Amino acid sequence: MARTKQSARKSVGGKKQKPEKQQGVKRNQQQTKIEENETKKVKSDKACKNCGKEEFLFLQSRSCGNSYYTLPGGKEKDGYLPNFAGLCDSDGITIQVCVECGTIFGFDKEQVQEQIRLEKEQDKEREEEKEENDEEEE
Repeated sequence: MARTKQSARKSVGGKKQKPEKQQGVKRNQQQTKIEENETKKVKSDKACKNCGKEEFLFLQSRSCGNSYYTLPGGKEKDGYLPNFAGLCDSDGITIQVCVECGTIFGFDKEQVQEQIRLEKEQDKEREEEKEENDEEEE
């Protein structure tokens, strides 16, 4: 019986390895353990500011430059998203919502308002530059 186990193993660089199927199962089991540990870590590392619970729904959509958003006031934009704390960054949307009360974890109202102000300011500067370039061309 010991002979069968040895013949089933492959030798790579002088080290014996288990057959591929067994390695895949072990790898999947290890990945599951890692995912379970990460879930537990995410659950225990933070608490909701509103209700104190520790269970969050994590939503992520990575779309990079294929995003679309509308600023307050109706200005529509597409491309990379600005960094709105607790909502998104230039890579896409990442939201963590408390399943007990619906509070968005990490949402920073002041930072989001400041980013909106900066976006509007940059739009105004771009429009002024465009008008200046148009006037120079005439």
